[in-house]
Amino acid sequence: MTIAAKKSLRIAIFGEKFPPHGGGIATAHFNLGRLLSRHHQTRLFAFVDEECQSDSTVCRGRGNRIVGFVLEKALGAYVRRYDRSGQIDCCRKIARTLASVRSMNSALARFRPHIVVLSDDRLPALGLRRPPGAKLLWVAHHNYARFMNQAFLPVSCNYDYFLAHRLERRALRKCDFAVFPSRYMEQVFRDTLSSTMPGAVIPNYFDLTQIEQLNRTEIRRKLLIEDREILVFIPSGGTDVKGARFVPEIIRRISRVSKHIGFIVTGPINCQLHPELELLKSSHRILRPGPVSHEVNLEYAAACDLAVSPALLENYSCALLECSAIGLPVVTFNVGGNSEIVEDGATGYVVPTVDIDSLCDRSADLITNATKRMYFSEAAKKRASHLSNGDAIAAQYDQLFAQCFPVVSVPSNTERLVNV
Repeated sequence: MTIAAKKSLRIAIFGEKFPPHGGGIATAHFNLGRLLSRHHQTRLFAFVDEECQSDSTVCRGRGNRIVGFVLEKALGAYVRRYDRSGQIDCCRKIARTLASVRSMNSALARFRPHIVVLSDDRLPALGLRRPPGAKLLWVAHHNYARFMNQAFLPVSCNYDYFLAHRLERRALRKCDFAVFPSRYMEQVFRDTLSSTMPGAVIPNYFDLTQIEQLNRTEIRRKLLIEDREILVFIPSGGTDVKGARFVPEIIRRISRVSKHIGFIVTGPINCQLHPELELLKSSHRILRPGPVSHEVNLEYAAACDLAVSPALLENYSCALLECSAIGLPVVTFNVGGNSEIVEDGATGYVVPTVDIDSLCDRSADLITNATKRMYFSEAAKKRASHLSNGDAIAAQYDQLFAQCFPVVSVPSNTERLVNV
């Protein structure tokens, strides 16, 4: 009994935007779609991408605005019954996604997928109408429960997350299997959602060919970066969950090591961090590209010499995986699945959470020791290549698909599925 031959399965993959415009989950699902399309027929479904038209490869949500507005108001009012303070963010996004996904159910049914891959962020499974005979795969990237009761990550509205988690449990009932990008996310899933749902740990895939064309010398020349200048990459450093509160102190401390140090802080910058970075710009070189495409983000990373991530919460970071693939030693807190990507003392350093002293000291060590930085860089590339082995990851998914659809190979000129 084997999995069906190549091109035998139709796989629908849901995500926010395709191609991704930042965001690790959308990037992970976009790369997964590219990987699985080697041997299967895939189609992408973008539920937060109304600006663009659908095409042969991507179906984009056109949710009824009135329905979305009513659902958003209803969930918001329910939250306010129990918590009158703070910003409602999770439930508003879930409501908008529900309306958008409902509008794509007809297109999904016409595609007739065997497998539907769904992320847990924004809960697209809630609005999904299961196509006949399809199996639903839940990919545990987010998990609303893990954002609650975080000592260093204050939640604006606790009941917003509480209700989102309740809706998450409801959405999960539709799914048949779970995929965990890291062992950490599997443990969180088992503790908060289900201890019995069948699943497998399969890491996020990163297509290494995306970095083959990156020319570090040319990119640095375009950014007016001198050869002697060392650039520190801080991925998504302007958001709370990625450690925005620590970024100014990191810049101040690391800058003491040398006069020739610059920083690239990617992603949106929150309102608390913005004025402090403006003040620091007078005496430090700080580049802030803001929200840009995934390809441009990779270019900024390729211009750097090392990555420092003070993230307070992680799953299996696409950003850190990409940095490693580019050859950046990574210094980060021991949160989420970071230790599954960064090999401490070999490809970078994993320090205790919120230990800013260790984070900055380890970063300074790599900045001042060019030989070690070069050694770590080569080791990081090798590790990323191992973690992002497309054949191995595709084989893991095929094993999971075999559990969904046990089939036998039919010896004929036309390969076809036969349910057992």
